[in-house]
Amino acid sequence: MKKIIIILLTLIFLLTGASYTNAKEPIFTKPIGLYGGEIDKVVVSTNFSNDGIIFAGGPEGFYVSKDGAKTFNSINLSVGYNLTFEGINDFALSKDFSKDNTVYIGTKNGIYMTSDFGKSFKPYQMGIEATYITQLTSDPITNTLMAVSVSFEKRSDGKVLNTNLIMVNNGSSWKTVAKFTSEYVTAIATYNDNYFIGTEFGKFYKIDGTNKTLLYTVNSPITSISIKNNAYAFSTLGSGIYLSNDLKTFNQELNGNKIIGIKIDDLNNLYALSRTKKMFVKVNGSYTTYEIPVPSTNISFDVCADAIFIASYEYGIIKFDKASKTFSLSNTGITNINTTTLSFSPNYSTNKTVYLGTANNGLYVSRDGGKSFESIGNLDTHEILEVKEISNGTILIGTLGEGIFASTDAGKTFKQLDILKDHSVSVIYEYNKTLFIGTEDDGLYKSDLNLSNLEKIKDLYPYDLNINFVKGIGNYIFIATNGGNLYRSEDSGKTFKEIANNKFWGMSITGLDISKTFLSDGLVLVGTAAGEFISNDRGNTFMQIYDLGTTWADGVQISPNYASDGFMVVGAWGSSGTTYGNIYITKNRGLSYENIGFSLTNRYVINVFLSPDFYYGKSGSLFVLTSSGGLFRYSFETTPVEIILTVGKNEIIINSDKKTIDAAPYIKNGRTLVPIRFISEAFGATVEWNNTTKEVTIKYQNKTIILKIGSSYAIVNGKQTPIDIDPKVVPEITSGRTFVPIRFISETFGAKVEWDNITRQVRITLGG
Repeated sequence: MKKIIIILLTLIFLLTGASYTNAKEPIFTKPIGLYGGEIDKVVVSTNFSNDGIIFAGGPEGFYVSKDGAKTFNSINLSVGYNLTFEGINDFALSKDFSKDNTVYIGTKNGIYMTSDFGKSFKPYQMGIEATYITQLTSDPITNTLMAVSVSFEKRSDGKVLNTNLIMVNNGSSWKTVAKFTSEYVTAIATYNDNYFIGTEFGKFYKIDGTNKTLLYTVNSPITSISIKNNAYAFSTLGSGIYLSNDLKTFNQELNGNKIIGIKIDDLNNLYALSRTKKMFVKVNGSYTTYEIPVPSTNISFDVCADAIFIASYEYGIIKFDKASKTFSLSNTGITNINTTTLSFSPNYSTNKTVYLGTANNGLYVSRDGGKSFESIGNLDTHEILEVKEISNGTILIGTLGEGIFASTDAGKTFKQLDILKDHSVSVIYEYNKTLFIGTEDDGLYKSDLNLSNLEKIKDLYPYDLNINFVKGIGNYIFIATNGGNLYRSEDSGKTFKEIANNKFWGMSITGLDISKTFLSDGLVLVGTAAGEFISNDRGNTFMQIYDLGTTWADGVQISPNYASDGFMVVGAWGSSGTTYGNIYITKNRGLSYENIGFSLTNRYVINVFLSPDFYYGKSGSLFVLTSSGGLFRYSFETTPVEIILTVGKNEIIINSDKKTIDAAPYIKNGRTLVPIRFISEAFGATVEWNNTTKEVTIKYQNKTIILKIGSSYAIVNGKQTPIDIDPKVVPEITSGRTFVPIRFISETFGAKVEWDNITRQVRITLGG
């Protein structure tokens, strides 16, 4: 009988408990607009003018474009044998690619080939002597493949040498043709089955059979080799380029430039790319220099009839249009950005603004809760460690070794501040109109919001110079350091004392959070390099979370609705050999944990963040930052709720569903008042009435609103808030129903309110 009752109750709950804001099943996705990151090599199809195909790859991913580099799609590097790679070390296209679509990839586990744009791979390594491939190229005349692999060989005296093997494959099997044990091979080329090698010591070799012939020596590392017909060229990192038509005499050009790549048509017509800023084009013996307009670290390039495509460490792909002589980014779909930090606007509930800092790509902002981002400001050349919009509207940026930058124009421009100018600023935290500023090299400071009264906090140990986290609530402020010390203030930051009995000393605290209900539950979550710990007594004592063992945490967070959803999350690097990160979550206050990180496509997790509206299973987003795979978002999207009410009509329309209500909205004191229970429950909120105190309590996600009949003030999350600028606008009881000003309630929930004076309708939209 008990079982039947439980089943019936469950069915009743399922049938009646659904609201209009049903959350979808969450999955990890990458936001729109975060494009760029490291690309090491770009190769254009020989039939590019007709097929528009271009490949781009590196250690963080492999991509293909079929529309002339307007958009790129990621290639899943699942090669069978339970092997999946995040990226590649090198790749090459078949000489006959326009006919066979064959692409070869070099990885840390050998060479594989695909003829269907990565839908399937098969090994291509018969006879291969060593499988850690560092370079791979194909012969444009014979289609022979040439590769460099790393081998660790043990000498007779027991010493192990890191050896570069030069291997070739003419279509049957791999054969080692040369070994380099005293210098690292930095460039290779094959042309009509003639093999050429460049090394870190500036030596230029030709391989004949199994013999190495030294052709030329320069004073800089050789970075690339280009051969066409009887023209030979190689570039260097500091001594320009060298050209020859007989492999006996070499002419130096562009001396003093750090050239990372060269492509020649002949000795009088060529392209050369510097490590930064410049591209050189030689036509009929004369050079033209082009300035690259973005601060790119260039790695390689390829040329087609109409354009030049540059592989960039920061920007993915940069395109140079030969006709217009202009540069532009061609990286839509390349998502290898190195993210560093994320934060939310203090007005997130209404503006949905999210800020994202990066190591090499500047600052990004989202105005839609993290679905899409755009680059803002002038910070591309700075490594961002922290970003914070403070209550006066100023956006502050903490950087590596360059102090703080500030914007007072919503991020359009930033100016470096004079304070802490040469320091690395890792934490900026606003608490009761005071800024706490943590550095990586000079401890902790506090200041007013104008940063005009900087004061160093001296309660921390003198050696605790690297501040990782600052968190506060009530009169409590916690400071966590890279050295593993945890400090607490109980007087709003006037004094600090070390707590937790050296529990984390020497571990490095890599994650810290306190619950929004800390003053009642005392919950503190700490992640370290040697495990995760939890306290329920305001940080006096901690217990290790044994389910997670000694997991090195990369960020921890407690749900803003922890009292209801019991949710906490711990981020961590994925294990070596995997391609996904670890995201451990609990939905039962830590009784058990599960890993939801399997759908991440990058294992280098560096931090996790929860949006202010996060409520597991209902709303908000979990953001995962990675050091080379961009940003991931795990979101409980909600279906928008649209409510239409007409003044004087006993009718409500909810998402086109018309219903009758027993009390019509009306206008009083110039404000529209509505029956609160109908509106709140349409949003999915709960409404409670206290007949004794004449108070109505509305709870929605992380908001609790208490309204008292006849009072011009509401209590929002414990804070007294005026309902309207006109004190006559108050909640009241009409026809036995509680009526409230709709604009105040809706905008407190983060809804949009629109009034149509002609139809006398009010339209309220929430979510989406």
